[in-house]
Amino acid sequence: MLKINKLKSENFFDCHNLITTNKNDKLYFANLGWKLNQFKKQLLKYNNFSLGLFNDDLIISFVIGDIISIEKITEYEILLIYVNFNYRQLGYACKLLNEIPLSL
Repeated sequence: MLKINKLKSENFFDCHNLITTNKNDKLYFANLGWKLNQFKKQLLKYNNFSLGLFNDDLIISFVIGDIISIEKITEYEILLIYVNFNYRQLGYACKLLNEIPLSL
């Protein structure tokens, strides 16, 4: 059963493991700086707002981002969006994006 949950600090390992299941993705995101420690830092930030899509208890996709507020304007900055290779082109990234509140 699919469900979307807000990611907590303890989910950093799950996110990292998801991108490392594909050799090419692991190398690509590591070169961008998304290693285990970066996931941990991001999910601990006070302005972090990240969501994970879970199939039962297994994470299959996530969006990592920050809520940015400047002079009464609030925006959502997407830092990383990822869908497991086996679940691509099924609309899961759109499901995650649609869960981000429009009026933060």
